[in-house]
Amino acid sequence: MALRTLQFSSLDDIANEVLSLKSSGYHRHGKWGLAAICDHLADWMTFPMDGFPKMSFPMRCLLSIMKILQGKRMFRQILATKQLATGAPTLPQTIHEESIEDKTAVERYLQCIERLKRFRGPIHSSPLFGAMNYDELVSLQLIHAAHHLRFLEPEKSKSLSENY
Repeated sequence: MALRTLQFSSLDDIANEVLSLKSSGYHRHGKWGLAAICDHLADWMTFPMDGFPKMSFPMRCLLSIMKILQGKRMFRQILATKQLATGAPTLPQTIHEESIEDKTAVERYLQCIERLKRFRGPIHSSPLFGAMNYDELVSLQLIHAAHHLRFLEPEKSKSLSENY
């Protein structure tokens, strides 16, 4: 089955999609459900505002080398194509168990979205992409959300004929 094609033009579009999936239900076409996706997206949304987590020395060295050699080029390509690579590694602390219910994770993510909409503080430099401005940060969040939420297919409402 082909994944959905999603593209968000605002943070409010993401919030509406998440609320729609929560209320209508969904089928997942990947490893993560709505709760795991929302928690992952919330983590990556807060890092530029609060600071990125501490990483091991080897990981910091690897990311520094990648940032120098290809970080900005990768970032420009993501912004231009509006796509992230599927299966790319992520920080282990941003992979969440499915034990949390959708409601709790959705509420957390919606709070992060509202916070980012109001945020005007300094943006912490990405360990891979380097410095970015607010508009670039929001664009990256829109792309990241579309990348993950496309794996959730909304439940289709039953037709009238199925109800009789």
